[in-house]
Amino acid sequence: MGLPFCFDEMNRYGSPIHTWTGGVRLDGYQATWPFAKLLMGPEALRLKLVFRPELVFHRGEIAQLHVYQNSIPLVGKLFNGIRFMHGKPGYPETVIFWYFGDVDAVARELVTRGFAAQMVKARFPWVR
Repeated sequence: MGLPFCFDEMNRYGSPIHTWTGGVRLDGYQATWPFAKLLMGPEALRLKLVFRPELVFHRGEIAQLHVYQNSIPLVGKLFNGIRFMHGKPGYPETVIFWYFGDVDAVARELVTRGFAAQMVKARFPWVR
């Protein structure tokens, strides 16, 4: 049995370069903070979840990162997230990592390291 998800164990993808803790939305599944971790390693980007299998993306598998930022004044950074626009078979179509910190900085780092071709500012998917 492996270590709990909250430990950054070494695995076949190498030690994480950066780790961010947040929440996640996968199609109809939603988990709040701190039940998701985004780990960027030298070879792969991993989204570790509680009670769900880990999602692994390699360079070139994410076409775009859609960056969602809250514009409700008193809520702060509660609804900031990054949606992974991918076409990976067998993975949920909607993959959003919710993060309380600077999602722009996280997205820029992922693009700089080659895990996505570009990032774009986007509106929340449920807002018309």
